[in-house]
Amino acid sequence: MTRDRLPLVVSGLMIVLLAGSGLAVVYPSFKEMHRINLEMVSLQNQAKQAETRAKVTESLADELNRWTRRLEEELKPVPDSPDMAGLIRELGRAFSDHGDETSQTITTGDVQQGEDSMLLPIIVESKGSFENVFNLIHRIEGLDRLIRVRRVTIKQDDREPQLVDATLQIDAYFADPNEDEAGDTDR
Repeated sequence: MTRDRLPLVVSGLMIVLLAGSGLAVVYPSFKEMHRINLEMVSLQNQAKQAETRAKVTESLADELNRWTRRLEEELKPVPDSPDMAGLIRELGRAFSDHGDETSQTITTGDVQQGEDSMLLPIIVESKGSFENVFNLIHRIEGLDRLIRVRRVTIKQDDREPQLVDATLQIDAYFADPNEDEAGDTDR
């Protein structure tokens, strides 16, 4: 080796040493940056999933609120007593509210014990046009108390074909007076 080449060789060795030591310092940093980048992508994916779940949960909560409001609108009160006079008056109004040309008979049965309440069976017999009978059923179902229409029988009148005879079997519910007493003993 000549003296002329010695500075060149030393400079080359210095460059190799500097590059090697720089690589030794920089390579772990690249490795750490790659690991951090992968972790960041994973966290971004988890955040997107959480956001999607939050939107689904919010949508379900909105739907639950809509159904709760609808249920509250559809709930009918259960009176404390059968109030037969008031009920008969309401049923009579159901006949007369729209000026229907129908004849009707209302017959009440004996009060019966239901599963969670008492019920008063009622038979409503009506004669009129099909439309009037249909409207009657709709108005009875719309009364502001809990009523169940158990059976509806409609048949054409033999003498007047434009009229129908309808029989509605309904149950009018009211609170069981013994429930409060039974409820107090269970406590």
